[in-house]
Amino acid sequence: MAESPGASNLPHIPRVQHFVTRTVLLWGIGMSACGITNKLPRFRAIALIVTSAACQAAPVTEQLEISMDSSPGHVRVRLSQSLNSLATREGQPTLLRPDLVIGGSAQGFAIAGDVAETAGDTVIALSDRIAAAIFMYGPGGGPIAQFGRKGDGPGEFRDPIAITSFGDHLAVLDGNPARPLTTLDARTGRVLATRHPGISGDWSYMFNRRPFNPVDMPASNPLEDLSLRLQPAGDTTFLVYLQPDERAAAMADTSRPDIGPAVIVRMTRALGVVDTPAVLQPVASHGTRPLRDDQWPEFRQEVFVPRPIWAASNDMLALGHTDSATIVVRSLASDRDTLATIRWPEQGGVLGESDQLEYARWQLLLVVRQGGQFAERWGRLTPRERREMTASVARREAFASRVPQIMVAHFSGRCLFMAGFAPADGPSATAATWLVVNPFTGSHGLFRFPRSEVRVRTVSTRFFWATRYTDAGAQILERYPHGVECSR
Repeated sequence: MAESPGASNLPHIPRVQHFVTRTVLLWGIGMSACGITNKLPRFRAIALIVTSAACQAAPVTEQLEISMDSSPGHVRVRLSQSLNSLATREGQPTLLRPDLVIGGSAQGFAIAGDVAETAGDTVIALSDRIAAAIFMYGPGGGPIAQFGRKGDGPGEFRDPIAITSFGDHLAVLDGNPARPLTTLDARTGRVLATRHPGISGDWSYMFNRRPFNPVDMPASNPLEDLSLRLQPAGDTTFLVYLQPDERAAAMADTSRPDIGPAVIVRMTRALGVVDTPAVLQPVASHGTRPLRDDQWPEFRQEVFVPRPIWAASNDMLALGHTDSATIVVRSLASDRDTLATIRWPEQGGVLGESDQLEYARWQLLLVVRQGGQFAERWGRLTPRERREMTASVARREAFASRVPQIMVAHFSGRCLFMAGFAPADGPSATAATWLVVNPFTGSHGLFRFPRSEVRVRTVSTRFFWATRYTDAGAQILERYPHGVECSR
């Protein structure tokens, strides 16, 4: 359950100031840290200097405030703080605590591709990228079924990247370009349809796009969370986010090919195309022509370039992009009316060198925690060699000139779940501080996970569902209640 943060979750203070503050507290046990004057005569001058610096440098935190302006059919919501300031702990978040843990070899999965909560009975569907199967878990976390296995036949998968639940059905995005989509009955696992929908686009995903640098694992590219490419759209349809065919663009005789817009396509359980609810600008993509016909082209995508941010719930679609301090909620009905707009103060500036180093350090530690040869190599490096490698990774990244305004969003019921940018928290869905807001009632909550490496996989009207690695290197799935009213 969520609880108020303790001493370890004080508002963010830079490391040096944090050390100074702790030193002052040790000197001033039994008295106010900012009131030391005559209690320690020998150290009076030092104490005054240290306590003055610490007290004056401490950031002023404010409570998040939400203002609403309603007009017929359109709600305008304004946040008093930017998502980035909230991500750096300036909004007094509530600390989340898990109430259910699923994981371990005895419970089936090895590496989670994605997670979906089915309607009504909180049964969890989890796609395993190693077993290439869908594991189903009951309300208490016990395994109840397995759908599919590795292969290319009916009901089989190569690499289930993403999964979503709509009504009593599941949609699975598989790493098989020949038939990337499969729909299943969530109760029995019976395959309803499996095929290529006949729409041109990037159906190959990471298999044709190399990681940006050697420390990025192909399944954890920080530029796009592929598990977010599927979203529900009511009980009978779901949405697919589809980028254009980058391979075709890379094969063109241009140095910087224009790959065109990305689209959101609505599909039925029979994998028929209903319509295209949104056309979005794509992430900047730089393709390199292969040297031989049997080679795949290489792709590089700049870090934090403006890329689409989207999320869907029932009959609503939320749209934005990383460079905008606005999210627009639209109806998925034929009229596509705007139902709500959420705005926050824009936090400008560029990504500084210290932030780039912190981001690079986070990427390295993420790979180290997953074990293997790189972790062994990292363990043999001296502190100086580790700093040099971190700086090398930071130099290799093509960071955007502007700090992103939002990193990721989810939608469930009538609540939007949003996270800003904090380099120490890592990229995309690994952000540890989340704002949950119901734009139609004003209900909201600001939450922080107890660990920055927690990766939010999906949300519901009652829970966050997130994965993380244990100290032993095993991946587990945890459920975190949030308590915000999202059903009305």
